Amino acid sequence: MLFYLYLEDKRYRIRLRDGQAQSCATAGKKNGPWRNLKPSSGGECVLLHTKVRRRVYKNIPISHAVLKAVGKRRPLPPNNCALHFNDNPEDNRPSNLRWGTNKHNTADSIRNKTYGCGRHENHGHAKLTFKKAEKIRRLYKTGKYTLRGLEKIFGISNSNVHAIIHYKIWNPEKVK
Repeated sequence: MLFYLYLEDKRYRIRLRDGQAQSCATAGKKNGPWRNLKPSSGGECVLLHTKVRRRVYKNIPISHAVLKAVGKRRPLPPNNCALHFNDNPEDNRPSNLRWGTNKHNTADSIRNKTYGCGRHENHGHAKLTFKKAEKIRRLYKTGKYTLRGLEKIFGISNSNVHAIIHYKIWNPEKVK
């Protein structure tokens, strides 16, 4: 047996077993064609487009809607965020959610070893890796390459080459 949480305008429902959000084009009809919602491109969470007041709409994360609907009131101050115990933003089961601050969220990600996963070579737009940074340092130390030469070889700016050589960025010791 499935239990659903229907939001105010009846255009969205959330399956409480797994936190899966669904939308229905025919608002208010429980037997209408429901489709599963997925995160938008580049987004980590699904946003629900809900009506705040007449002609005013607001996008809210599913996690916020689930916490409010199951009766977990948001503590003050209002800038608190919804935290996932397992740090998976797609897991919106009520048992996996709680309110907290950004400080709590960072502490959770450190505890779950997901802190900084989008940094350095794990970042989606990274041009370098730690191996390439070490190669830049080695090539520069030989004296055969200038900053401008390394800039052209690796496709990064002159200031980045300089910062890499002086261990200001891409320093493996600072990442630990």
